[in-house]
Amino acid sequence: MKKEQTKFIINILTIIFFIGSLVTALALIIYSMLIKGVSYQPILGLTKKEWYDTHLWMFITFAVLAIISFIPNFKNLIKQAKHVFKKKKD
Repeated sequence: MKKEQTKFIINILTIIFFIGSLVTALALIIYSMLIKGVSYQPILGLTKKEWYDTHLWMFITFAVLAIISFIPNFKNLIKQAKHVFKKKKD
């Protein structure tokens, strides 16, 4: 697999796991709302603990993928930072 294809796949997976983290966070927010009885009812068949575990693993996977996608672009980031912050020579 080519380097660009690998980067593309990692970026797509990063986006998917970010959205998954947001969805599970929304479910946890619904559970934490003070609506009588909501905290005891499963949402989409999952309890609060299962939503929390899913959210935790989605976030961990997202963070790892974000770091992995950052590593190949580090040299370009340094080059751009040097260009932006270079001092003017008089």
